[in-house]
Amino acid sequence: MITDLLDKYMASTDNSFQYDSFSDYAQLEGKESEYDLFILDYMMPGKNGLDYSRELYKRFKSSKSIIFITAYPEIVYDTFEVNTFRFLVKPIDEDKFNKALDDYFKNNADSKLVVKVGGKNFTLDLNSVTCFESQGRKIIAHCLTGENIEFYGKTSELDRALSGEDFFRVHRSYTVRFDKVKTFSCNEILLENVEKVSVSSKKYYDFCEAYLKYIRRSHL
Repeated sequence: MITDLLDKYMASTDNSFQYDSFSDYAQLEGKESEYDLFILDYMMPGKNGLDYSRELYKRFKSSKSIIFITAYPEIVYDTFEVNTFRFLVKPIDEDKFNKALDDYFKNNADSKLVVKVGGKNFTLDLNSVTCFESQGRKIIAHCLTGENIEFYGKTSELDRALSGEDFFRVHRSYTVRFDKVKTFSCNEILLENVEKVSVSSKKYYDFCEAYLKYIRRSHL
């Protein structure tokens, strides 16, 4: 059924891609680096989809995207820990399935920011950024790879450039990406790369509200 939906989607949109299907996770192990998006079923022979997605996340963090499919909606909160892109409940609604794919391709096509690094234009993949740190006129993009990209600019210009993206300024020095947040409290956020950033008391409740909206938008 899923491969039929993928074929119909590709025939009716401008988004072209290649896919492979596997009847159990053992067939997929060792080949994960070849793929960008994984459509995972919870109930599979042998290892279940949640256990497999934990292993996938441990190796690749959120550089790989997951659409989770299951007849057990009660596991939705467990899928948060592996940064699931979408959570779809069986029976699969074709419109919701197509919307998930639309959002995935839009997210990966549009999430770019051109900055000046060393006098040259550099295209920054926002999907790899955990947070931006502002130090006066210098801005540092912290990435999942551990690499820090430094460039000069104003925080107001950065905020405008990130408008419409899944970022939120939690402190005058920090702007975080929602899907890289692991845990948070009223004064600190733990990010996916285990970095910790400060939260302004004035920003905390606005952040909670915006983060809840992001969760609802991403997982319903």
